[in-house]
Amino acid sequence: MKSSLPLPLVILPMLLGAETPQAPANFISSLERDAGWVLLFDGESTQGWKGLGRDEFPAKGWNVEGGCLHHVNQGGGGDIMTTEAFGDFELEFEWRVSKAANSGVKYRVQDGGTAYQAFGPEYQVLDDERHLNGMASETSAGALYDLVPAGEKTLAPITDFNRGRIVSAGGRIEHWLNGQRVLEIDLASERWRRALADSKFSGTADFGRAPSGHIALQDHGDEVWFRSIKLRSLPAPASNEVSLLRGFGLDQWYEYGDARYVLEDDEILGEVKGGGQSFLLSKRAFGDFIFEVDVKNELPGNSGIQIRSHEKDNGRPFGYQVEIDPSDRSWSGGLYDEARRAWLQNLNENPAGRAAFQRGEWNRFRIECFGPWIRVNVNGIPTTDYFDTYDVEGRFGLQVHSGNNTRVRWRRPRVWDFGTRAWHSAMASNSAMACTPVTGEWQVTPEEITGVSGRGPLAILRIDGMPGSAGDYTMRGEFLLEAGTFHILARRCARMRGTVEGRELLTREGDSWRIVPTATDLAKAGEWNEFSVCLDGDRIVVLVNGRRAADERGPIGTEDDELLLMVVGPASHIRLRDIEFLGDV
Repeated sequence: MKSSLPLPLVILPMLLGAETPQAPANFISSLERDAGWVLLFDGESTQGWKGLGRDEFPAKGWNVEGGCLHHVNQGGGGDIMTTEAFGDFELEFEWRVSKAANSGVKYRVQDGGTAYQAFGPEYQVLDDERHLNGMASETSAGALYDLVPAGEKTLAPITDFNRGRIVSAGGRIEHWLNGQRVLEIDLASERWRRALADSKFSGTADFGRAPSGHIALQDHGDEVWFRSIKLRSLPAPASNEVSLLRGFGLDQWYEYGDARYVLEDDEILGEVKGGGQSFLLSKRAFGDFIFEVDVKNELPGNSGIQIRSHEKDNGRPFGYQVEIDPSDRSWSGGLYDEARRAWLQNLNENPAGRAAFQRGEWNRFRIECFGPWIRVNVNGIPTTDYFDTYDVEGRFGLQVHSGNNTRVRWRRPRVWDFGTRAWHSAMASNSAMACTPVTGEWQVTPEEITGVSGRGPLAILRIDGMPGSAGDYTMRGEFLLEAGTFHILARRCARMRGTVEGRELLTREGDSWRIVPTATDLAKAGEWNEFSVCLDGDRIVVLVNGRRAADERGPIGTEDDELLLMVVGPASHIRLRDIEFLGDV
């Protein structure tokens, strides 16, 4: 499949910037595991948890109920903590409290012998409306208890779960509540010194500074529920940090265009010179990675960060670009396909993302790419969450947009390298995958797969042994439909479950998804069409001709490494080529 072929620009306003489907409780997908996330609570047992100062989990007070770690009202038991200690980390969790209830999530906790309550910084968990602590911002929900007040926030109704997030790394702490950062503080700052001196922890000068510690859930006597507790150590495990400013000057980069790029200490300055579209490109290509850089615009011109990019024959870069947009449109952090498909995911339907970028200030961009999954945060706010299969490796690039009003700085670019994936053909003679006809007549060659139903209602081809883990995989290819309708029965079911009615693009069928790429207006009748299917945990993304046609979540069935391709209808006829799956190199 040629990823650089020009494609018609098809705009899908309802999909661009659409909210990402929410994951189920107590679950991480294969790609999240690849990115270093681990579940701290499996939703079914107390494995990985114990009572503070004990070797075992408390016999009373705490239980597992409805997929939650649940503390019973006045049940006792004391604080509970993870059996494992962690250094720098980012932690995500969901919490719910009963009326007027008080609890907390503590971190960098030391195993305190027989102490009943854990000692460490606390993310306050609270019913702000009915508890007295809710009257003071430094003890309200999301606050760093008695030290740093929580800023603007929106709490869920008392019957619903809230989403918490804690980042504790490099001497900095951030607290998040329902997608909003409610506080941040540097433990080396004067602000922290004053806050600590005025708090109940003033007698402990090194409070919060332990290099590692446990995560603890507080028993404050009230009823509270916790679930979806997951953590990623920082830097992420299995990664290798690579410096992009090692050596002298910009010796790890090369230029395209007529802009001026200068290294000033740990900053790269880019500004217009001749007025042409320009890029500073990394000499090295990367596949899976986490990339962080601080960005500040000094003029109002547009700019961007190229990722997984390539060059045309004339040297012109093309590929994914993370937008830097200081205009009133405010799409910084959106995903653009430079010199190819234009916008893939803008911020039109993401008001929090649009407000994340601060003009004329330093802004932290964090870009994560794992297989087909591209995620971007600006100042910690999610701006892009997108699956795409055009490029799984390529170069970084710093863009100076054409015109006369662009001047931008990039500070301390850092990348954590997780290796590179490769595409594996399902059609090659040496492929580990097996294409097995089930019904109809099929021919499989390295160049093309053809299938006809003959007198039957459908023709089915089974593909076994796709690269992936836990039943997850990413596939792509091209189809040309001569007659009938092209269907894919994706994940976890090798049996037919009745016939398809209607022409929906994506439907659930037992343990599987039934996909009908020909049901979307993106497909072109009588022509070769590109298609991709990305399965990651409970999420499925379908792309047709380079555009996202579906992004859904659904129940997870049995883990069966099988896939059915079929053509439906009497005398149906399908041609397929370049069928390949994403796996390890």
